[in-house]
Amino acid sequence: MKKNILLYSVAALVVVSSSVPAFADDSTTEILRRLEAKIDALSKDNATLRAKMNQMEGTRVASVAPASRTATDASSPGQLPKNVYAASYPVKAAPVMPAPVFSWTGCYLGIHAGGGWQVSSFTTSGAGSGVGVLGGGQVGCNKQWNQFVIGLEGEFWGSSLYDRNAFNDANFNNDAHSHNRWDGAISVRSGLAFDRAFIYGKLGAIWGKFDYDTNSASSFSGTSTESGNAIFPGVLIGVGFEYALTDHWTTKFEYNHIDFGNRLVNFTDVNCSGGICTTTSFSETVKERKEIAKIGLNYKFY
Repeated sequence: MKKNILLYSVAALVVVSSSVPAFADDSTTEILRRLEAKIDALSKDNATLRAKMNQMEGTRVASVAPASRTATDASSPGQLPKNVYAASYPVKAAPVMPAPVFSWTGCYLGIHAGGGWQVSSFTTSGAGSGVGVLGGGQVGCNKQWNQFVIGLEGEFWGSSLYDRNAFNDANFNNDAHSHNRWDGAISVRSGLAFDRAFIYGKLGAIWGKFDYDTNSASSFSGTSTESGNAIFPGVLIGVGFEYALTDHWTTKFEYNHIDFGNRLVNFTDVNCSGGICTTTSFSETVKERKEIAKIGLNYKFY
C-alpha cells in the first residue's frame, strides 16, 4: 500500500507540472491558490488511503485471532496463531502397550492330592491289586527359553494304596496284603508353554516304602504269619498340564506311571502248630507297580 501512495504522489506532481504552462498568463496569486488546493486534495487522498490500509491490516489480524488470543499466540499477518495451527492437526493417540507375557521361570512350592491303583506280584502267591489315596507336597524350579520350559522337581507324599491277594479252599486259606506307606521322587519336567498354560512330560527316580503281611491257615500245618518291609527304587514317567491362575498361583493335573521293578524282600514267618510256635526267616522276590493321578496347587516365587 505504501508503494501505491508514492505512485499517487508522483502522479499528482506530474499533473501540477503540466498545469504550470496553462497558468503562465495568470497572476502569481491565482497560481499559488491553485497549488494550495492541489496540495490539500492530495493530503485528503493520502489520509483516506492510510485509513483504508490501517483498516485492512486490522481486519487481517482479527480474522485469525480468536477471542481468547493472548500475547503468546500472536503471529505475523498471514500466519495462523499457534493455537489455531495446532488445532488443525489431529493428536496422535498414545501407543497401547501389550500385556506382559507370563513367564514360568522361577521356583515354586506346593501341595497335591490324588489316588491310584497298585499291583503287587509275589513269587509264591501270585499277584494282587487294589486302590488308595495319597497326598503330599512338591518343590521345584523352572527355566524358560521362548516356549520351551525345563525344570527340576522334588516330591514326597503319604499313601494309603493297598492291595490284597487271597486264596481259600477246604484245607488252606491264605490272605496276603501289600501296603504302600510313602513315596519320594526327584524328576525332570520339560515341555512347551503357551503363555499361562504349560504342557509337560516328566521323568524321574522314585523310592517307595512297602509293608507286607500274610496270614495263612492249614488243616495240616497250623497257622502262619509272615511280615516284611522294603524300600523299593523305581522309575517315574508322567505327563501333566499346569495353568497359571495369577502371577503367583498355578494349578496342575498330572498322571504318573511308576514301576519299582523286582526286589528281594526279607520276611519273618511265625508258624504255630500244636501249641508250639517257631520263627523262621526267608526271602521272596516281589514286583511293585503303580498308576496314580493327582491335582496340585503351587505358589510361584519370582
